[in-house]
Amino acid sequence: LNADGGAEVRLDCNQGRGSYQLEGGALRLGPIMTTRMACPEDSQDFEFGQQLDGVAAFSMDGGALELRLKSEGDVMRFRAEKD
Repeated sequence: LNADGGAEVRLDCNQGRGSYQLEGGALRLGPIMTTRMACPEDSQDFEFGQQLDGVAAFSMDGGALELRLKSEGDVMRFRAEKD
């Protein structure tokens, strides 16, 4: 998430850019436009992208970003890549 309201995502072998809005503790992503690379058969890039549409809130936990989904109890957890 960038300071200018832009969001960058990596969905397995595809990448995307879009926007986000913060309202209190709520986070709304999208729309996110992605590349359409041919991913390996076992890729879950499409499913992951769909889950981003369901983000309801976020928090930080020990340097990791947690995205809480609208579906009951589901959380996506991210941490920065090490150089």
